[in-house]
Amino acid sequence: MKSKFFVFAQILMVGLLMFIAFKPTSQAAPVVDRGDVQLASFSQQQRSVQYAEGETIRNLCNTYFELASPINSQRPKEVLLRCAPVQASRTPSPTPSQTAEVSPTSTEEHPHEATVTPSETLAGVGACTGENEHWHAPGAHEGYNAHEHGMPPDQWVIDFGRQYLGEEYPCFGGPENTGPMENKEKHVGYKCFEFVMNGVEFYACFHFTTNPLDRAFAFHSYRLYAKDRAGNVSYRAGRIWYGYPEFLSQRSCRFEDAGRDQFIIEGVCPEDWADHKRDEQWYGLGAGIEVSLTRGGASTYFSHDEHLMSMEDLMNPANWPRTGALGLDYFRLELTLHTRGSGNIPNIPLDRVYCVTSQPIEDRVEGLRHRPKWTVIVPAVSSFDSCPVGYLPQYTASTFPGVNFRSPGGNARVWEDEDIPGEGIVEFPN
Repeated sequence: MKSKFFVFAQILMVGLLMFIAFKPTSQAAPVVDRGDVQLASFSQQQRSVQYAEGETIRNLCNTYFELASPINSQRPKEVLLRCAPVQASRTPSPTPSQTAEVSPTSTEEHPHEATVTPSETLAGVGACTGENEHWHAPGAHEGYNAHEHGMPPDQWVIDFGRQYLGEEYPCFGGPENTGPMENKEKHVGYKCFEFVMNGVEFYACFHFTTNPLDRAFAFHSYRLYAKDRAGNVSYRAGRIWYGYPEFLSQRSCRFEDAGRDQFIIEGVCPEDWADHKRDEQWYGLGAGIEVSLTRGGASTYFSHDEHLMSMEDLMNPANWPRTGALGLDYFRLELTLHTRGSGNIPNIPLDRVYCVTSQPIEDRVEGLRHRPKWTVIVPAVSSFDSCPVGYLPQYTASTFPGVNFRSPGGNARVWEDEDIPGEGIVEFPN
């Protein structure tokens, strides 16, 4: 008679063989080291991961994540993401498809059909022949005092402008500007910076400087170029709203801290300067873009009634209460770009030029529910110079990172004074 131990051993052996026979053949996805980032190499099949309560998992993708199915609940228990494939094309087509993919954000009649014959350059930009029309090294020119415009553009930015915008050099005062004054009396306010977020290279120019003349206006222009990991360049330009100067909730001293739920400008008052709060902060909203701009070492003090000065007095720097700084201490940027149906913009066309209104619909009423609304025009147009009067061209590559792309950890980058050109050269106002 076989011992009980021998029988138990046989049963154990049979169980082990069955486990081996029916063990799944798929193995854990290998992890590829990318410096300080690890990317899990998944196959094309769908994988499921069960998260425990309170658990946080970091998922990474070498292009961008997109929703593979809609979310139908404010508290979804299941979300299906897809790591988008890399597109073959590396630059936008000069003759994009005209297929309509989105609906306008307003109920107005479609003001433009995509059958306009393109001209050679984007209307209103030209070749940027004067120094006041493009980035230049710190210094004085054409009657302006010595000033700086931040960092110079990389070659890929220049190449994009030459090929698609008809510009010899990235322009200030293009069709996106808020009027002739912005590139004349307020020319020194254009500040440009390069940075990298989530593997995407950016070059951005904002009209943003710390004086009463600029704080007295609600809208300021911007340009943004982005080269993603696939080498495609996306482009946006337009006007950003920073709140209205007459509303206390949208213009304040730093120490008053009106709160970041408003789109506001927080200036430096004498109380702030004495408390070493010497950076001016702007929080702005545009068509599919939200920004926070901070300039260390504000050049003038803020006051609540400064916007009530006459235009003649506003334009005279002798009337501006100076702090003694020149805005060269540092620059900080926070950026959110809404794409593919998020934020205040609908499902924009990808890999096609589309148009947005340069001037939004305003009600000029104080409160969180009262904000300007931009209109997106569809279908896509034939080229960058095909938008009608009052509309600005935009371009988003399909390889650009997905929904609600924002800077990690809040700050894209902080540039200290050694990174901002102009120390020892620029003068007030800068």
